[in-house]
Amino acid sequence: MSRPPVPPSTVPSGAPRRGASRVAGEPRPGSVDLAVSPSRSKPRTAVGLPAAGTAAPQRAPLLVAGAIAAAILAAPAAHAADPAAPAAQATPPAAPVVLDPTAPIAVSASGADLAWIRPPATRAGRPTLVVRNADGTSRVVAQTLPANVDDLVIGRVHPQGPDVAIVATQSSTSGIPHARGPARRGTLWSLPLDGSAAPKRLAVSKPGTDLASPGLLRGRLSFASRVRLREGVRWTLRRGTATSSVSTLVSRGDADQTIDQTTPVSGGRVAYVTSTRNRVTTGAALDLRLIHPGGHSTVVSRTNYGGASESGFGPLTPSAEGGTLTASRWTVAGAHPHDLTTWAVPGGRVLGTAKSPAASEKAVTVYGDHGSHSFEAVYGSEAPGTPGLVLRAAG
Repeated sequence: MSRPPVPPSTVPSGAPRRGASRVAGEPRPGSVDLAVSPSRSKPRTAVGLPAAGTAAPQRAPLLVAGAIAAAILAAPAAHAADPAAPAAQATPPAAPVVLDPTAPIAVSASGADLAWIRPPATRAGRPTLVVRNADGTSRVVAQTLPANVDDLVIGRVHPQGPDVAIVATQSSTSGIPHARGPARRGTLWSLPLDGSAAPKRLAVSKPGTDLASPGLLRGRLSFASRVRLREGVRWTLRRGTATSSVSTLVSRGDADQTIDQTTPVSGGRVAYVTSTRNRVTTGAALDLRLIHPGGHSTVVSRTNYGGASESGFGPLTPSAEGGTLTASRWTVAGAHPHDLTTWAVPGGRVLGTAKSPAASEKAVTVYGDHGSHSFEAVYGSEAPGTPGLVLRAAG
C-alpha cells in the first residue's frame, strides 16, 4: 500500500546514504477503463470482464452493520481463468465502474484480485476489509480488523495456499524517528481473505517491535522496522517470511529517512520507497529503489514533495514472479509526473507508461489474462464528486 509522504515538518532529509547510484529511464504514454459485482470469495489469477455491449453495472445498496459498512457496485463478469490453462483475452467494458463511493485507507492487488480497507462508518467504529475476486464478485470480509489499521498487502503465504491479507497498524512514529520511544508501535497482522479466521499477529511482529510498510510476494515478506542502531534511531528495511519470527536486515536506513512502502521482487531483491527530508527546504525527495543481494541499491524513479506541490508513489505491485514492478506517480498542484509506469526488474528499464487523467489520483495494477496488465483501481483524485475507488481498463 501506499501511504502519503510524511508532511514536511516530519519528513526525512539529506541524500540517501546507501546506494542511490543511478536513476533508470523515465516514461512514455497510453491509458483506458472497467467493471464489478458483489459476493464472497477470493481466488488469484486471471480476471474476467463482461463482453462488449453488456448492460451497465447497477448500484448495490449501502450496507451498514454498526461500524462495518461497505458500498459495492455489481456487474456481470466472465469466469476467472485457470492459472495453468490458457485464458481468453477479456473485453474491456465501455465505462469505469465504481467499486466503493468512499475513499479507501489502503489498496492492494495480487494478480487479478483486489482488496481495500474502508474507513470506519462512525467515530467509534473499525475499518473494514473489502475484497474483489478475479471473477468480478466483491464482498466485505466478516472479521474485525485491529484498531488504527493504515496499510494493506494481499497475496499468498504458500504457493498453493489460500490468499491472505497482511495489515499494519499505524505507528505513532511513522515520521522521522526520534530517540524517545513511541507511544504506539506499529504491528503486522494476517488474516485469510475468505474470512475463515480472525486476524493473527505475525510471528515477526514481536512485542516491543515497531513495524510498518509490509510487502508480500509468494510467501516472502518485506517491511520497515524502527530500531536503535549505533548511528541512532532509524527506520530500517528487513525481509523474512510471513510465517517465521526471523528476519534479515537489508538496509540500515538514514536519520532523515522514512520507508513508506516495500515489496519483495525477483532474485531476492526488495523494491521500496524512501522519503528523505531536505532540511533546507523542509521538503522531501521520494525515491523508488531496488536493493540487490549484497546491499547495493539503485534508484528507479524519483519525485519530490513539499514547496509548491505534493507528489509521491501509489502502491507497489509486482508481477506474479516479481520480474516487473508497477506503480503510479501522483502530484497535487505541481509539475511532477502523474502516470502509471511498469519497470523491469532488476534493470529498472521502463516497459510502459500511461499518463493519469487526474494528476492527484493513485492507481493499483490488476493483472489479467496471461499476466497482462489489464485493469487499474484508481483512488485519491481530488476532483469534486469523484468516487472513492474506481476500476477501469488500463492502457
